[in-house]
Amino acid sequence: MEQLSPREFIVARLISLGKTDREIAHALRLSVRTIESVMSTVCLKLGLSSREDVAALPLESRES
Repeated sequence: MEQLSPREFIVARLISLGKTDREIAHALRLSVRTIESVMSTVCLKLGLSSREDVAALPLESRES
């Protein structure tokens, strides 16, 4: 997960918690389109093919 930016990690974590794009966009004060774009980048970086794959990731809080 180190290859993800902080924003990408947060979006991936919220997806893994079952949040919708609209809920994530509202929480982060971003557009739904931005969340969709970030999710696409997460999939690309992690070699995943769908939102379901991202949702299945066991993401814990990022430790520094």
